[in-house]
Amino acid sequence: MANTGIKNVVTQKQVIPPCPIPCTPTGATKPNVIGDPDYIAPYPDSTDCPITYTLDCPIYTAATGGAGTVQTEFTVFNSVVNNPAVSKVEVAVMDGVTEVTSTIFTLPHSTVNYFYASWTGLTSGSRTIRVRYLNSSDVVLAACTGLATITVT
Repeated sequence: MANTGIKNVVTQKQVIPPCPIPCTPTGATKPNVIGDPDYIAPYPDSTDCPITYTLDCPIYTAATGGAGTVQTEFTVFNSVVNNPAVSKVEVAVMDGVTEVTSTIFTLPHSTVNYFYASWTGLTSGSRTIRVRYLNSSDVVLAACTGLATITVT
């Protein structure tokens, strides 16, 4: 899982003051529970939890075909959606290397990293799904091809 830049304390370690330096650990621990007077809320920490950005392809793409139709749905990793270079996600129906039709989603997307598209009026044949990540100038940053194979009847 990619880092988010937020540190979540799960277990607190008891120390002998003075702190922060030097702190002598006693060896005692306790869970970090909301409501405890010593509770530590999640906080930004770019040193221990540096944000990870990627252009990784979706690992699962569902697609169905039928009488002139194609429907597809897929999820994009948060490390892609949160990547400041990525402004758009394009999904296309491909006939070999030829694009038949496509839809472009502008980020941020209403369902964060879940995408759904449907097309009608397509000619019959075997089709595949391609997903591309674009910057704000529509330059392709990464292309994920052959994610699913569909038969349009």
